[in-house]
Amino acid sequence: MSKFEKIFGGSGATVLSTNGAEIPVSSFKGKTTAIYFSAHWCPPCKAFTPQLVKFYQTMKDSGRDFEIVFASSDKSQEQFDEYFKHNMSWLAFPYNDPRIAKASAKFKVAGIPTLVILDGEGNLITSEGRAKVSSDPAGAGFPWVPPTMDEACG
Repeated sequence: MSKFEKIFGGSGATVLSTNGAEIPVSSFKGKTTAIYFSAHWCPPCKAFTPQLVKFYQTMKDSGRDFEIVFASSDKSQEQFDEYFKHNMSWLAFPYNDPRIAKASAKFKVAGIPTLVILDGEGNLITSEGRAKVSSDPAGAGFPWVPPTMDEACG
C-alpha cells in the first residue's frame, strides 16, 4: 500500500470531484498533492480560498502535476456543498468523512485554514502551505522542498 493510500484511507480509496465522480487516490502517485483543511464558516478560510484557487489554476496552466484535496470542517452537508462546488475546482473528501480527522491528527492541524503539501510519494514537504502560497503566489519555489543539510550549509 502506498503512503497516499495510507493517508487517504487504504487500497482502493477514493475522493470526490466537484461533479461527484469518485477519483482513485492511487492517481496521486507522482503528483505533488495538497490537503486543504478549511470550512465555509471560517473567515480566514474565506479570505485564503480565492488565493488558493488562483494559485491552483496557475500551477495547472503551467503544466505542473499538482492536486488539492479539500478536508472540510463544515457543519452541514449544505455548507460543504456550497463551499466546495461553488468555490473550488479540485477534489475533496466527502462531507464528514472520518479520514479528515485522521489526516488532521497525522499532520497535527491546529487550526484552519491549513494547507499541507505532500510530494509524489506522499511524504510531507510542508505543513505551512498557506504561508508559502501567500508569499509565493506565482509558485516560483513550488513545491517548496526544504534544502538538505548540505544545501543549507553550502
